[in-house]
Amino acid sequence: MMAVCKSANNKIVPVVFVLVDEEIFSSWKWFLKCLKEFVIQNRKTCIISNRHLGILSAIDMMLEQFPNMGMHRFCLEHIKANIAGKFPGQKLRSLYQRVGFTLNATKCVKAWEKLANKSPATAQCLDSIGANKWTILGDGGNRWVVVTTNASESYNNALKGARLLPIIALIKSSLLKTVKLFNDNYEKIEKCQTILTPHYMAKYNKWMLCGMRHKVTVFSKHSQLYEVVTGPHDNRPWKGRKTQEVQFGAGICTCLKWQT
Repeated sequence: MMAVCKSANNKIVPVVFVLVDEEIFSSWKWFLKCLKEFVIQNRKTCIISNRHLGILSAIDMMLEQFPNMGMHRFCLEHIKANIAGKFPGQKLRSLYQRVGFTLNATKCVKAWEKLANKSPATAQCLDSIGANKWTILGDGGNRWVVVTTNASESYNNALKGARLLPIIALIKSSLLKTVKLFNDNYEKIEKCQTILTPHYMAKYNKWMLCGMRHKVTVFSKHSQLYEVVTGPHDNRPWKGRKTQEVQFGAGICTCLKWQT
């Protein structure tokens, strides 16, 4: 079992890993209790996982016991795999992927209507899961646009070579790889010369260039309320020119990208 998160530079950071006899409710309950006590503590945290019955039961128990611990969301890739097993079809798959990934309410509604018309049973199955559990739009910004557990899968793959080792050697090998990862990241932090991390500095520069084509109208300086009309796209001039309302002080934009 393991838990990972993303660093400020969008890199995988292993938080905790543990060896258990099997993945069942009792082992997940113990794992999550340790995660809460030693790592999460009083931080409000969004946990993203697959829908393994042991995980679901253990997280439900933890959230009932510690309601301020955070929230639980599902990996969209696992949702897609589960639904595809029951209702196969590439067109269906692309529709519920569009519903899950988009931040645009209009696009989400259109894709959902197409999905419901094409396969009412699929729409009913997804609806029973709850939009807040698997869609970005319904999430409320809690998962910060992280829609899958790919980060944990990637780190799990990095540790694959140690799986056939004896227990003590396996633990030591995993520990040394994790220590090396942290040391490498510390070296990168010490060499960083920008205000933001390299990943987000690149994004900032890209957004700055994009923002120079936007038109901004001040509605209220006191309330820090602005209207922003986006400029046309470089390669698709028919796109863009969308009007958004920005509440700067609250960090809110009607495009939803800021708060997620």
